[in-house]
Amino acid sequence: EASTKAIFDGLFKRVMLDKNFIQQRAEMISFEPFMHAIVAQISSSCESLMIAGIDNEAMFSRAAPLGFSAFQGGLWPPVPVSQLIKLVQR
Repeated sequence: EASTKAIFDGLFKRVMLDKNFIQQRAEMISFEPFMHAIVAQISSSCESLMIAGIDNEAMFSRAAPLGFSAFQGGLWPPVPVSQLIKLVQR
């Protein structure tokens, strides 16, 4: 069990919620309210709050309105480093 003290003490600029943690909770009816509570509690203690495990459009649609700073998952294919600048400029 991880402690959140370091997060609330401002020791991290970025916090990412684990893919397995998200995907387990995504099956529950309480997913959206639970994620809203996490965002409300943690977002003031870090610069960005990221969510992993966004592997399809349905999951992105559920997570997008929750207030996360960034998303990671299988919905976006990996790109080589040489393509990053082109990708960001689109």
